[in-house]
Amino acid sequence: VLLKATGIWLQQGFSCCSRPARSSVAVLVVRVSMIVPPMMRVSAMVLLKATLAAAELSGMRADDRCPFYGLGTVPAHSDMGANLRGARREDHVLTREQYHRKLKNLNVTDLYNSIVRLMTHSQDCWPADGPQDGDVPSYAGLFERTAWHCSGTFRLIDGQHAAGGCEGARQRHWPENEWRDNVNLDKARSLLGQVKDEFKDQVSWADLINFAGTVSIKASGGPAKKFCFGRVDETTGQRSVPLGVEGTNSCNPGECRTDAPCETHFRWPEQDDADHFLCNLTQTNFRLQASHSVGLIYVFPEGPQLKSTQQEKWVHNRSPRLSALEVRDTFKGRMGWTDRETVALIGGGHTPYTGEDPRQLQLDRHQVGGPAV
Repeated sequence: VLLKATGIWLQQGFSCCSRPARSSVAVLVVRVSMIVPPMMRVSAMVLLKATLAAAELSGMRADDRCPFYGLGTVPAHSDMGANLRGARREDHVLTREQYHRKLKNLNVTDLYNSIVRLMTHSQDCWPADGPQDGDVPSYAGLFERTAWHCSGTFRLIDGQHAAGGCEGARQRHWPENEWRDNVNLDKARSLLGQVKDEFKDQVSWADLINFAGTVSIKASGGPAKKFCFGRVDETTGQRSVPLGVEGTNSCNPGECRTDAPCETHFRWPEQDDADHFLCNLTQTNFRLQASHSVGLIYVFPEGPQLKSTQQEKWVHNRSPRLSALEVRDTFKGRMGWTDRETVALIGGGHTPYTGEDPRQLQLDRHQVGGPAV
């Protein structure tokens, strides 16, 4: 409703180019204020602000692009134009029923092998990791990061409702494709575009991104659980706008914008007032915030700083207890993970001691690694 109400003027701004004239912005704001009811005006202005920010993104240079780049990444101005006019013809997506019928003809083994071939052959447009260190080429880490960042947008609201997640493959669209946290994932999607072009409608982007992450783990020798297909795509990234808007990947210098830092935040009672804060999930402008910044679900590995030193023998004044509470708030409270899943994910990443049985090491737990250890 809000898009239709403002669409006639927004279309005028996008009709000839990707940047609406500054002189028309003030008029547009006034008109939105006049036609939108007061109780809906805040949401309308948030959407309008996001739209104008998207219009100023310049996009990736054509000479930097891998083949199939256009399949994996939709330009911001094109996305917002689709929000106003309806889905683009070239980006038609199947309904859930249509896609599930297509899935019946998918040869999963062929798809798996195609991803493995892609993963193990470096391409000049974005070289794979490995050869520079004398190892075999592999995009496994890149594909795993792509899947994690696509799924990591999931937000659990009040323990009952949810937003974000990888269904819809909105990482291809603005605003997610402009988040700082997703820098260089456009290259991963352009590489995966080769597989998408091969299998067409038999696999959605949402399934392909997730499955590529699973294949990367399994083909690299790691454990992988059973994979379930069936995620459908969306034609725009509109439903990701409440998760935060940034223009930091392809904006011109001095014109980059971001919704970070969050306006509504808190610190633990024992925490130093000068230390980093934790963002509230729900912001005053109805955004659904990650833990510290737009799109970032991570926590600071060093843990919260205490107000005063209680343990003189500690080499730091960071609180392991508050760090655990922050980790639980982030992964369980916002992403719906269990404590067991959270420990499995972060345990090994917060200590420099790997490769040996920790039970055989005589270590002071307050002097090594991070508080999460």
